[in-house]
Amino acid sequence: MIIRLHQDSNAEIINPYDLKGFHIEANGIAQDKDDIEKAIKEFAKFEAPDPAWVSYSALLNWAALVEDAKFQDSLKDLKAAAIKYGWYDDDTDAIKAHIEY
Repeated sequence: MIIRLHQDSNAEIINPYDLKGFHIEANGIAQDKDDIEKAIKEFAKFEAPDPAWVSYSALLNWAALVEDAKFQDSLKDLKAAAIKYGWYDDDTDAIKAHIEY
């Protein structure tokens, strides 16, 4: 699952059922910390230079996929894996994601 950022500050989820390699792809925007924070503010918090913490709730409610039962099930598996490997923050209900520049 890849969250791809775009120049217009929109984001889309690519390969929503492939849980391997969960990350944010920032290739389409400036690599400035402020630009990245602005692009992800609706669904994640950024810890420069890496990682981002993606809100599990934001993923569950992702507009293009909120009605997709297979995606919702995939998210449960993603959260379970994140917990297992220490990539989940209970306090913020967020999953750690690497940012590719």
